[in-house]
Amino acid sequence: MTGFSKRMLEAKEAPKNNLGSNENRAGRFKFVDVNGDGVIDTKDLSIIGSPHPDFTYGLNVNVNYKGFGLAIFGAGVQGNEIFNYTKYWTDFPTFFGNKSTRMLNQSWEPGKTDAILPQLNSSDQVSILPSNYYLENGSYFRFKNIQLTYSLPKSLVSKIGLGPCRIYVQGQNLVTWTKYSGMDPEVNLRNYGAGNDRQIGVDGGSYPASKQYIVGLNISF
Repeated sequence: MTGFSKRMLEAKEAPKNNLGSNENRAGRFKFVDVNGDGVIDTKDLSIIGSPHPDFTYGLNVNVNYKGFGLAIFGAGVQGNEIFNYTKYWTDFPTFFGNKSTRMLNQSWEPGKTDAILPQLNSSDQVSILPSNYYLENGSYFRFKNIQLTYSLPKSLVSKIGLGPCRIYVQGQNLVTWTKYSGMDPEVNLRNYGAGNDRQIGVDGGSYPASKQYIVGLNISF
């Protein structure tokens, strides 16, 4: 039996999918029959994942040596999931616009054994439904602020009538470690108000935190 024939048989023997027409075939998403009644329908809806991390942590370091100072601040979360809703637009032919390379290279076709997306179909209204395909590990650690300072010698600045002077170089959001495929794992609420707790952990295309580089001079008289 060829790989394609095996997939066809597997799809045929799977629980009947009543979410749409002609869903029991190769190249479609496999949905779990949660209530075990042999049918895939809205009764199989269930809660998946959690936007709440198991724990949050941080790093705060201040080191001074002679005239130099180094301040490092980082923060992260561990154990939460993010619902990457941007995939709704980028990974399926639902709307016109730019698409992801996943849609181009990882959509199913006969003989493709490493596909993560279903076979391309412009009228597909089932694969786009909420599922764990959208769910991703939201754990991350980010260096939010790193600042290196140098205080000019008092003997030098006093000659020109100045008080303590300090030169600094600062970087914000320089490095982020995460397995999340979206633009930024630090997802905030889309709106604030009554009932918007439902948006926690949902990435609908929020603008990512920008990297900033700052060079400055603090002068006192």
